[in-house]
Amino acid sequence: MSGTPVARLVPVSGSQSVLDRMVAEGRATPPAASGPLPVPPVLGDPGIDTAAALVDMREGERW
Repeated sequence: MSGTPVARLVPVSGSQSVLDRMVAEGRATPPAASGPLPVPPVLGDPGIDTAAALVDMREGERW
């Protein structure tokens, strides 16, 4: 044994979550709403393959 510390035992913090502790320290802002986030609306025409349209446009620009 070399006498080098390999760990430190500290008391377990209370029931305060990491987010609650960060908010109390001023390092985070609490969320404005709780629960699952709403799914964003579908934009554009779902029948159009956007990636293929971009490839076609880029191919035309290269030459």
